[in-house]
Amino acid sequence: MLVMKIVGISSTAFTLSQMVRSYEDVFPTRVRLMLTLLCVSNITLACGQLGQSYQDYKCSAEEAHMECPVKTEMEIKATTNAKWYGAPAPLYCAPKSKHPFTGYWSHSAECNKPWDSPPSYCEEYEGQKAGAFVNTSPAPNSNGRIDVEGCCFWGRGVIQTTGVCNFGKLNYYLGARAAEEGRSSRYPEINFCEQPDAICASEDHKELKWIGTFPVAILCF
Repeated sequence: MLVMKIVGISSTAFTLSQMVRSYEDVFPTRVRLMLTLLCVSNITLACGQLGQSYQDYKCSAEEAHMECPVKTEMEIKATTNAKWYGAPAPLYCAPKSKHPFTGYWSHSAECNKPWDSPPSYCEEYEGQKAGAFVNTSPAPNSNGRIDVEGCCFWGRGVIQTTGVCNFGKLNYYLGARAAEEGRSSRYPEINFCEQPDAICASEDHKELKWIGTFPVAILCF
């Protein structure tokens, strides 16, 4: 059952593009091109893919006290992203006051033009070879979402811990909330509701990429 649940995690072409970052040297050029063409890179995918809304992944009524609140002022940029030619920039969330709407990522945009006046360079992320944000008009996801306010709970870690319920449980059992409420806590200094990126970004607890997801998987049964 556990295996079936892990295998059943949503995986779109966009997610696949993020996963191949460690393997770009072994992917033939034509395969990377295919991923580029298939990849649907609306920026609002941070909010949810395939009609999902990660900030609305609520807990059941009996577990609702564990879930994370959605704070509209939160602003987070993903720790990792793919590095193949034209790969999308890291996911991000931000309030509507800063980004009233968002567009999409153009994989084919040429960003490295040192001959221009003034010159331009690929600066969205380290190792960028091409691509650019196009924010001239809103590009909604399949839910019609055009902003990324509160959309900070995309999947992270080996089994992609996702949504306010799962991150809330992680915080309730292993994070700052457990410590604040007098329970034993493995990571008392990390509030996973306010720092969901700690799973990928923590330099002190790199094991979170693995064990940060395991308790949530167990608690789902």
